[in-house]
Amino acid sequence: MKQLTHPLAVPRQLQRRQQQAVDDPRTAWQRFRGKAEIYDALLPAQRHLCAYCEVELDNREEALGYHIEHIESKSGNPLLTFEFHNLMLSCFKTGNEAEQSNEDLNPVSCGHSELKRNNQYDASLFIKPTEQDCQRYFFYELDGRVVPHPDLNETEAARADHTIEVLNLNCLRLQRDRGDMIREGLEIISDLADDDCALKCFLHLELNEIATNKLFAFHTTRCQFFQDLA
Repeated sequence: MKQLTHPLAVPRQLQRRQQQAVDDPRTAWQRFRGKAEIYDALLPAQRHLCAYCEVELDNREEALGYHIEHIESKSGNPLLTFEFHNLMLSCFKTGNEAEQSNEDLNPVSCGHSELKRNNQYDASLFIKPTEQDCQRYFFYELDGRVVPHPDLNETEAARADHTIEVLNLNCLRLQRDRGDMIREGLEIISDLADDDCALKCFLHLELNEIATNKLFAFHTTRCQFFQDLA
């Protein structure tokens, strides 16, 4: 999870809609025609990454889609339905996910995970991407699993555990992709150990924007494993 700082400028259509009452939040959101402006504002703010798991949102090879996610749900807090700070972009895989991953019985993560989608979680424990330094709660193992950071106290660790479970951040799909990235990166670093210039170039590409407002997937995981070497 990477901290999300919203742009200061609220999309115009969203700003206008905020001035109107919200009687039925689900219907009101479905009828709202300003979603394109929200996508345009949030994609660069999130560096084209899902704010929960940090996969690349516009990676066509991975057949990923994405949607506007309400951090606090429309049903749980209707007053936040059109509040910009309550909106972010979350990934979802397209097509029949059960067929795409026979080994993974529960491949859906992030905003469309069962617990998050059905509001079956404790909001007081859930870590939001808009929280300052939210990434400090999580630690990534070599096999790609995400766990509570070892420096957390008991209360903080409980929050991390709860958030990982709610968002299904250790589904086999995400664990495999993170693990593959870590292993491949460490192998390249080992191969470049005798070439300081090439190693610095590789690390710079891994940790910095690869295009305007765009980072590689799993950026905080890359930082944990590679930043001290840069």
